[in-house]
Amino acid sequence: MYFVLCVRRCQNPTKKLALHSTKSRTKLISVRRLLNKLFLSIYRGAMAILNLFILTALVSCDATVALNGTSPKVVNSPNATISQHIVGGGDAGPTPYHVSLQKRGHLCGGAIIDQKWILVAAHCLTNGNPNEMTVLAGTNRLSRGGRRFKVSKLIQHPQYDSKRVINDIGLVKIQGSFGWIPKVIEKIGISKSFVNGGQEAIATGWGGMRQNGGPMSDKLQFVRLRVISEDQCKAKLNNIGAGHICTLTKEGEGMCGGDSGGPLASKGNVIGVISFVVGYPPNKGCAAGLPDGFSRVSHYYDWIKETFRRE
Repeated sequence: MYFVLCVRRCQNPTKKLALHSTKSRTKLISVRRLLNKLFLSIYRGAMAILNLFILTALVSCDATVALNGTSPKVVNSPNATISQHIVGGGDAGPTPYHVSLQKRGHLCGGAIIDQKWILVAAHCLTNGNPNEMTVLAGTNRLSRGGRRFKVSKLIQHPQYDSKRVINDIGLVKIQGSFGWIPKVIEKIGISKSFVNGGQEAIATGWGGMRQNGGPMSDKLQFVRLRVISEDQCKAKLNNIGAGHICTLTKEGEGMCGGDSGGPLASKGNVIGVISFVVGYPPNKGCAAGLPDGFSRVSHYYDWIKETFRRE
């Protein structure tokens, strides 16, 4: 920069100065190119370091799921700030078992599995107070319709581990009972059998429809997903175990944070509870062509039934 200013001030440069100027300009260009490469290397290095950290969005704790070769974002909270939606789906038809767990507005999805119980993700209940929560059932719209029920108990799985995102399953007990209304308020069965890879399933939730975020949808959304095997999921993600079930269809289709706790259903049973989503923020926080993680319901069948009997 100093050299450029000097040349502009020289009104009658000699031939020697002109030659010196040419050489200096060449050197300056070379230096600039070198600096550009250096800054680019520093930037890439900084981004690589940044990507080693997992951006978590739990209600009050951290989650850790890493992709082999890099560390993508994990979103599994109703309060996730980047993406809270089903991506690549459409408006759902009658889904009488799907409910909204609310605390001053929609917090998590859930599934009615008994006259008094809904199945949710454990992280939806962290630091929760039943006196501050309600369950909205019998509607596909958050803004109107349905019946609202008070909550009496919140139960997280006793071995829920937010750091490793395992045993992310919970139960909510309402005051009174739902009372069945055909095609409006109904229960869904809970899977007792292990679901293998290749099976098609449907996930539902309230949210926008963009990979990089957006406002939640007032209308319940659905997306058709395909279950992948445990080995296929482990090849993509760390911390996957017997309590997980993963889906992967294609980039642009999948779950996101605001869908937390909602059901993954197949053949009349809920087979999974939405637990975590992996993506690359900010543009592909969800449905980034990586597996979505659910709590495998069959793995927790006995715990669910035992909790019914005990409570």
